[in-house]
Amino acid sequence: MRYVLTIISIFVILYSTYAQPEGLKPKYAVAFTLGYTSLSNTSLRSTENYFDLVDDVVGGLSVNFIFNYYFNDKWGAELNYLTSSYTAHNEFNNLVIKYPNYNLSSSLYGFNISSVNLGIIRRYHLSKFAFEPEFVLGYSYVNPYLPDVKLKKIGYNEMILLNNHSINKKGSVNLGLVITAKYNVKRRIGFFLRLGMLWNNVNVKYTTETVYSNRNRVYNNYEINNLVGNFSINMGVYWNIVRAKFEAKTKNIQPSEFISE
Repeated sequence: MRYVLTIISIFVILYSTYAQPEGLKPKYAVAFTLGYTSLSNTSLRSTENYFDLVDDVVGGLSVNFIFNYYFNDKWGAELNYLTSSYTAHNEFNNLVIKYPNYNLSSSLYGFNISSVNLGIIRRYHLSKFAFEPEFVLGYSYVNPYLPDVKLKKIGYNEMILLNNHSINKKGSVNLGLVITAKYNVKRRIGFFLRLGMLWNNVNVKYTTETVYSNRNRVYNNYEINNLVGNFSINMGVYWNIVRAKFEAKTKNIQPSEFISE
C-alpha cells in the first residue's frame, strides 16, 4: 500500500509542477490496446522442486488501458493499467528421472502480471505523426497458477499426487521504458504502436503437498524470487479529448448599420 501512496504523491507533485498556463488548450487522451507479451528472463526456479519455470514460458496476450494528460506540446503524463498473461510448458524432467516407472500428467499452468503505472512523456510531432518516448514507474502484482502433477505407476494402482497450495504472493515496484508511435486519422482519433519494457520482481512462496497411495502426505515449502523483464508490443486506438479555450468574438458596428425606427 505504501508504494501505491508514493506513486500517487509523485503524480500530484508532477501535476502541480507542470500545471498548464492559463490560455493554453489542455489535451487529454484515452486509449485501449491489445498485443503480445514475452519475458526476457524466464529463470523462475524454486530450488529442488518439480516446478521449474526455466525457458518454458510462452508469451501471451497483453492488454493496456491508458489515460494521458498533456501539459503542453512537448510534455505529458500517463496513467495506465497493464495486464499480461503467460502459459508454460514443462517436461518435468527431474520427476521423470526420479520416477522412471510412472506415467506423468499435469494441469496447465502459468501466471499473470498486472501493474498500475505512472509515466512522464516527451512528445515529438511530425505532421500527422507523433513519437512519444516515456519513463514509467509503477507497482506490479504477480498471480501464479502452479501445476498439479499426477504420477501413476505403470501396471499398478499406485499413484503420487503433487498439489500446490498456501500460495503467498507479494507485489513489487516496477520500472520501465515505453516508446509510442501515433498516427492521427482525424483530430480526435488515431492509431498507435506501442513498445514497452517493464522490470519487476516475482516473489512467490508456496507449499507443495505430496500424497501417496498409502495416504501418507509430505509437505514442503518453496519460494520463487527473481527479477524479470516483461516485454510487450501493442497496437490500439486512442481518442483525443480537446477542451478549447473560450474566445469571445466581437464585431465593430458601423453607424451606417444602425436601423432607424
